[in-house]
Amino acid sequence: MDSFETRDAATRISATLLVVLLLVVSVAMPAVAAEDGNEGPTLYVEYDAGYSWIPNQRLTGADRSGANLDGQVDSGSGFNVGGAIGAKFMKLFRAELAINYRLGKARRAHVQRERKIASGDISLLAILVNGYAEYDFDIGVIPYLGVGIGYGSVEIEAKNDAGSLQLKVDGRDSVFAWNVMAGVSVPVNEVLDLSLGYRYIATEDARINSNVRNLGDRRLDAEFDAHEAVMGLRFNF
Repeated sequence: MDSFETRDAATRISATLLVVLLLVVSVAMPAVAAEDGNEGPTLYVEYDAGYSWIPNQRLTGADRSGANLDGQVDSGSGFNVGGAIGAKFMKLFRAELAINYRLGKARRAHVQRERKIASGDISLLAILVNGYAEYDFDIGVIPYLGVGIGYGSVEIEAKNDAGSLQLKVDGRDSVFAWNVMAGVSVPVNEVLDLSLGYRYIATEDARINSNVRNLGDRRLDAEFDAHEAVMGLRFNF
């Protein structure tokens, strides 16, 4: 099985797991809530935004076209925004479908230690199914832990200045994504909660097109992960 077949198989498996998880959550929540003596889960909509720090990401040859190529994208700070639709049940658990986007600067993209470096942007748009465990200690804040899986679209756009083009990295790829979260929620009233938390999000390597001086078009594998501080507003129904 070659790399493309392996990649397709992993994508199909990830998609199947995502669909199964959505079905389990949608079926289990009303049943669990009924056993707990409640009328049903509490639905919510959440909007969030925050700060993202994207570590330096390695670039390597993705196939024979990029054989022996090695480099990295020196990244840095950026921002993230997102939203989610979910439900809370048993007063201990939450499950949601979330979409979020983060953008940072690709300050120095280079391969083979070229003197000329490329600059531009690096971003990830992710759609994830998340699950949380939380507990109210009656101290005014509710701590939580969460995990989630889904899909992400990684994009890198970086190039040298016009007239001196030695490297251009310009591509987008859809890949498996996952995240882990920790933080606290602060109930304001029966409708509104404030949240403050940390999120680590990462993906499998994305296959990105590039053009390298004297070598022409090449395909590179690009890493992506980010550490994020997130503030949110959650509206309960």
